[in-house]
Amino acid sequence: MATLWSGVMILMIMSPLAISGSLTLITANARTVKTTEIRNEQFYDADDGIDRALSWLREHSQSLATPFKRDEFYTRFTKTEPSYGANDLAINKVATKLKLAGTNNSAIITNNTDLATPAFPITRDLPTNVIFPA
Repeated sequence: MATLWSGVMILMIMSPLAISGSLTLITANARTVKTTEIRNEQFYDADDGIDRALSWLREHSQSLATPFKRDEFYTRFTKTEPSYGANDLAINKVATKLKLAGTNNSAIITNNTDLATPAFPITRDLPTNVIFPA
């Protein structure tokens, strides 16, 4: 009978430890699931932004092409060592090798002036020859 009671006592002492370990594991798994969910949302937001930018570039590619024509390229851009443009303000700056001719500005098209100050050469829509406000 004493062995039965000692066995029961050992189980009663061990059960809170087992429950505590299980709760710790469940909590860690819940945190992992939540973190993964947050990162997935961030990824999909970034992916959506890239998709919208690519879509805009595809839609307006004919309007942005003139500065890159052979006879205009070297008068509109200057090749430099990789460096940040004076107009690139964001924490995630991108070093570029091309700057707008006569400036230290990178060629940037943006609608968010918190990221950068937009700078792009004057360009014309190829089919209509109308100036395009990049």
